[in-house]
Amino acid sequence: MASPDRDTASRRDRHPSQVVVCDGLLDNTPNRTASAISVQGVTHHFERRGAEPTLAIDHVSLDIAERQFIALVGPSGCGKTTLLNLIAGLIPLQDGAIEVRGKSVEKPRRDVGYISARDSLLPWRTAESNVAYGLEVRGIRKADRLATARHFLDVVGLSGFENSYRSQLSQGMRQRVAIARTLATEPELLLLDEPFSALDQQTKLLLENAFIQIWEKTHRTVVMVTHDIEEAVAMADRVVMLSHRPGKVIADIQVDLPRPRDAAEIRYDPRFREITHGVWELLRNEIAQLDIAQI
Repeated sequence: MASPDRDTASRRDRHPSQVVVCDGLLDNTPNRTASAISVQGVTHHFERRGAEPTLAIDHVSLDIAERQFIALVGPSGCGKTTLLNLIAGLIPLQDGAIEVRGKSVEKPRRDVGYISARDSLLPWRTAESNVAYGLEVRGIRKADRLATARHFLDVVGLSGFENSYRSQLSQGMRQRVAIARTLATEPELLLLDEPFSALDQQTKLLLENAFIQIWEKTHRTVVMVTHDIEEAVAMADRVVMLSHRPGKVIADIQVDLPRPRDAAEIRYDPRFREITHGVWELLRNEIAQLDIAQI
């Protein structure tokens, strides 16, 4: 049986240019002075009635620089969404420390936007009114919030659908409205929880590309959870992998693909295929260690 050090070295040898793995500890210090997000030694468990608590993530540490686009991947149930929700302040921190832009996370923040797979649009509101909702809650006057809503509907390619209701929009259009609604509040940090997973492949590619184009103009800091390895590599600057439960950071893949980037065209790039293969090999190794009940 190979030693842990030898096994780690062999994994580095297989993917020398894109993967850094150090027995679950990661040296990923970016060449930038400011961290938009700092996660240090975070552990989280969930209580279960009549059973031992479930340890979801274990001593996770991660630094994300301003303006970076990070994709979180890993086996099902490894704690990706738990980590995202902790960063968002949606669930209380149990152990460790999380800072967003230098401030400890204690509750949801106004400068953090969250987009999930469900559009969660209000069915009695038009697309324009849905996008304006967050601004309405903040007390922005009507003329200004409607002008902002129209602008961001145009940004996501839905100019002309301002007065359409949720029931009159396709699933892809609804998700674009949800993206516009989040962008309208001008968050400094965007957290995405599998935002395109419910879409058909064609619509998914179109929305991935639309989001990339928006990001390349605004350069907000983005953390995206996804099960789609190709999506992660096509969109992100870095792909961070968590181990099987309890989740630990086991790999940081630098995506050295050119920008501006087209989500569909980049898939034909040999380097894209090389990186995707390397990520998949690491993920397959993790999945191989699971019982079928854990998948």
